Amino acid sequence: MFIATFAKNIILKDMEYGLNVLLNIPTSDISFFGELASKMGWEIQSKESVLHRFIETRPKDADLLDDEIIDVIRSIRYSK
Repeated sequence: MFIATFAKNIILKDMEYGLNVLLNIPTSDISFFGELASKMGWEIQSKESVLHRFIETRPKDADLLDDEIIDVIRSIRYSK
């Protein structure tokens, strides 16, 4: 379990229903909330840890070239 004691934004994931909730919790209450989450079997992640996991698991070799991406962006942006 990861609890960022400096972070106020925490994502709860209810494992049974797959519900994600974003809460703003005062830093003084994080340890209490961590104990409650542990007792309830909830998973706690900071926004930073979610972003870090996304970056670590992203594909390392994209099938597109930078020029192809720029062409698509320009075609959408300037087609209006």
